[in-house]
Amino acid sequence: MADLDLWTENSTLSNFADDTQSIIVRDNQKNLLETASSEAKCVIDFFRSNGLVNNADKAAVLYNGKGKSEIITVENVGGENLVSTYSEKLLGLHINADFGWSTHIDQLSIELKKRIGLLRRIRKRVPKEKIVIIAEAIFNSLIRYGAAVYLKPIYDKEDLNMEKKPKNTATLQTLQNNMLRVIFGFQLKNCVNMKNLREEIKMMSVNQISVYHTLLEAYNVMRHLSSEQINMKWKLIERKYALRSTTKKQLNVPEKPKLKCLGFTYNGAKLFNMLPIKMKKMEDPNTFKTMTKEWIWENIPSY
Repeated sequence: MADLDLWTENSTLSNFADDTQSIIVRDNQKNLLETASSEAKCVIDFFRSNGLVNNADKAAVLYNGKGKSEIITVENVGGENLVSTYSEKLLGLHINADFGWSTHIDQLSIELKKRIGLLRRIRKRVPKEKIVIIAEAIFNSLIRYGAAVYLKPIYDKEDLNMEKKPKNTATLQTLQNNMLRVIFGFQLKNCVNMKNLREEIKMMSVNQISVYHTLLEAYNVMRHLSSEQINMKWKLIERKYALRSTTKKQLNVPEKPKLKCLGFTYNGAKLFNMLPIKMKKMEDPNTFKTMTKEWIWENIPSY
């Protein structure tokens, strides 16, 4: 798929592992549908020329018009008409056409509840220090996957003092609290301080997990060019004379979008700029991970 971009003309290709997505942005629906049909033909021609088989069952369309999901039909894609859907699963994440993550949170919550049940069944047979490791592996690992994308980290001082957390974070935090009660043997009526429990075993809260993985992805963008497009948005502007923002390795923060679209590109740059200069210059990824965890425990409360 490395030379697919030589066949397409009017779409942006996004690659992750062995998956490739075609992204098209146009001013009106008519132009969008025409472009989508022509680009689909280019992709199918690429398949045929390389002896590959196009799997129609794998084709899907998500459409967003003015921030809302709408039903459209892209005609004649490999001889079939594709009708857009509200949600599709891509690389383990359920993506909604309206840029929300309600479907993913719902599906994730179902799976997390199953894992809580599993921990409840084995708790009395496993030492507490071991069950904490198991909980990290089978419970928190599910939250970690894609956290930089589907969660909005809270890191501003004003927001940190707010009692109300973002809905998705609050939903997952409630489930993590239930998991902690299980491994410690507490019930809701015991009124135990969950923050103290997390700090006792050095387990990050859902918001801290979100901050951690947002910073790791930002580091990968800047150090390993994991996303060239985001890197170009963040890249420091080279000037003849050094400015304060340049000497402090400050990234260019994109203009703040609407709350619903407030995603990784904005939050990643904001969080990375908060790090000490020593961390921004760190080249060894393992050392950066260790320092990031320490920085989070000192600066992002486990509420």
